[in-house]
Amino acid sequence: MRMRRLIGAAALFGVLATLPGSRAQDAEKDQDRGIDKAMGELAKDVIDITKMVKVAIRPFVGSGDAELSSSSPLLQVELGRHLAALGATVVEKGHDFELFGEYSAAEDFPDPPRQFVILKLKVVETRTGKPHALEGTVRKKKGGKEIEVQSKYHITSDPAVAQVLGLPPGGFPGDAKPKDRIDVMKKLVDRDPKDPPLLDKSDTVIRAKGQPFAIEMRVAAPKQGKHADADYKVRPFDVEGSLPRVKIERDEAYGVRVVNDAPFDAAVQVFIDGIDMFSLSEQKGADGKIVRYKYLVIPKGKSVFVRGWFVTDNDSDEFQVTEFPKSVASRFAANPAKVGTVTVNFFAAWPTKGGNPPADEPETPAKNSMSADATGRGQRFAEKYEPVEYTVGTFRGTSSVRYSK
Repeated sequence: MRMRRLIGAAALFGVLATLPGSRAQDAEKDQDRGIDKAMGELAKDVIDITKMVKVAIRPFVGSGDAELSSSSPLLQVELGRHLAALGATVVEKGHDFELFGEYSAAEDFPDPPRQFVILKLKVVETRTGKPHALEGTVRKKKGGKEIEVQSKYHITSDPAVAQVLGLPPGGFPGDAKPKDRIDVMKKLVDRDPKDPPLLDKSDTVIRAKGQPFAIEMRVAAPKQGKHADADYKVRPFDVEGSLPRVKIERDEAYGVRVVNDAPFDAAVQVFIDGIDMFSLSEQKGADGKIVRYKYLVIPKGKSVFVRGWFVTDNDSDEFQVTEFPKSVASRFAANPAKVGTVTVNFFAAWPTKGGNPPADEPETPAKNSMSADATGRGQRFAEKYEPVEYTVGTFRGTSSVRYSK
């Protein structure tokens, strides 16, 4: 059995431990604000309104360039996690407040101008119907004057923006200048939905033109008993607007072959319907708490076939297309039209002990980091994973594919 290597931390919610040295990402910097930071601020302001009573979190609706993304489940989960940590009770019924979210792509975040995601939330009192809008802005000094520069609840980290928006395939070298990285992200975010992505020529391997990272979808027909790797056959893709699309029928199982043709190891994140493949983890650490891994390691010049939700270091559950009410996403999202996307993010990586970063890796990554069907849990199968200590470097690329009929 092949061994998959994982990077993570024995922290309840999967926060990657701060890595030693100048190469550690500084998540507090404005240019690297991720989902966790934005949702933490949003949750605190919700608590100020609701005073820790029962709340129901309704779907986040994407608008503009985010209209076709599948991140409502992700955003609902993250907001619920932060609210629970602050003492609120998240329920479906019997609530005192309902939360209705919205997210959209924006640009010209200052110093330097770049792409980012704006979050908004409407908090509605159940008894009276009175709404409270959370759309605050941040004020900063520029030229000696205070000016409003962007929504208070915003995400600017490039990998987090890619995760939320489900961007077309694209990437850049680690030592790319900040302006060049910003330009690439702008082209990916602002691409007309009718414009096809810029891909290398292939009917099955989805690869941004000139990039070393790729994904390939493989599908297994329904069967009695458990699938083996050999049951999965390569499924060609076509292009639907700005994203590749692979047609997968209900009850078919599928997997993602993640390809790393770079001359260095890569750490990857895999998201299904906006949900991390590790989100269903039942693996416990020495402290008895659930371990939430963050990344899967792909050695240089190799590929790894990912065909299920991680459960423990020894077991996974198949990715299987099912009717929406039975899907994993249905736990968090009420709109089946907003699911159906696989997204993979790629990062440079090297062993923390004795490893060397790629030659083009900067010393300070934070300065450069800029259908009615959905996926459910199929049969459980044996899949061996091994936790390893790796340093995760700069964001190198992203790729998304729709898997609708």
